[in-house]
Amino acid sequence: LFIYFSMMAPEAEIYDYRVFGSQGKVGVNRAIAMAIDEAVDMGCDVINMSIQYGAADFSWNQAMRRAKKEGVLIVAAAGNSGDG
Repeated sequence: LFIYFSMMAPEAEIYDYRVFGSQGKVGVNRAIAMAIDEAVDMGCDVINMSIQYGAADFSWNQAMRRAKKEGVLIVAAAGNSGDG
């Protein structure tokens, strides 16, 4: 399958943040919050989150509130449990 998009948003920049907190130096919740904060700091206008993890915690809430205050739209997938 080949999909081709031409000139839909020629000035758009796409950033990719991958969060693997349980494998790194911080926990998963803190890693997700840090990724949201970094996206806001980089000037992202939209954050699209697709996360297969439990419920959001306070650190996510703080980061999302900051993003909202800065005018960043956050879109999140629900029920992202894979093929199973």
